[in-house]
Amino acid sequence: GLGACCVAAACGGGSMAMPRLSLLKKLGTDIAAPGRLDREAVLLAIAVGDRDRLLRTLKQVALAGERAADLMLAEPVSKLMGHQDPGICAAAVNAVGSMGAAAFRFADDIAEYLLKHPAAPCRVAALEALGGMGADADRLLRQAVAGCLTDSEVSVRLSALQALSAMKATGQAKQVKTTMFDDPSQSVRSAALETLVILVSLSEEVESMCPPESFEKPLLDMLGDERMRLAALGAIR
Repeated sequence: GLGACCVAAACGGGSMAMPRLSLLKKLGTDIAAPGRLDREAVLLAIAVGDRDRLLRTLKQVALAGERAADLMLAEPVSKLMGHQDPGICAAAVNAVGSMGAAAFRFADDIAEYLLKHPAAPCRVAALEALGGMGADADRLLRQAVAGCLTDSEVSVRLSALQALSAMKATGQAKQVKTTMFDDPSQSVRSAALETLVILVSLSEEVESMCPPESFEKPLLDMLGDERMRLAALGAIR
């Protein structure tokens, strides 16, 4: 299963004019135009299992987005989220996360297993997929994302803040505020400030929890860095 796999994871130019694609035939079937997703080609890449081919295919699936779901690729691609290769795992999560409403079916597995994956890129991909669900993500998913605010990797904590912003997770504002004050990374504290400002704008309850004076120390701490200075200016506007 997905859980077991995640726990086991270690971490041309001729001058001849080209004929119109619509006229090209192969065994009586139209050849897919460049960039068009072919379901059978995706399934074949999954079956063959060559790493480079899989990664290229998963990138194409991610770019296709909801079109991939229309081709009924969500289920076969989702099985690769438990792949022991972290690169394939992350690419599969990105692909599933791009499929719009079809991704919701796998949200619980993503939160339960992939937010705990030993490889940080897989945790980042999981957070991006959950963040892509936006305000439709339920309370348990938001809580799972907020739990990543204490992750050991800066990239994961930043992704968690971005996901909480996308989810409009006002119920997790207290944890974001704690991150703004206590995280050892200045970049994470800055991102937490930006996220908290967004949450304050969405909820009177969060606004009452974060009076203007509560931002004073974080703002002063962050004024030494250009990016953080921009975040601070955005917070006081």
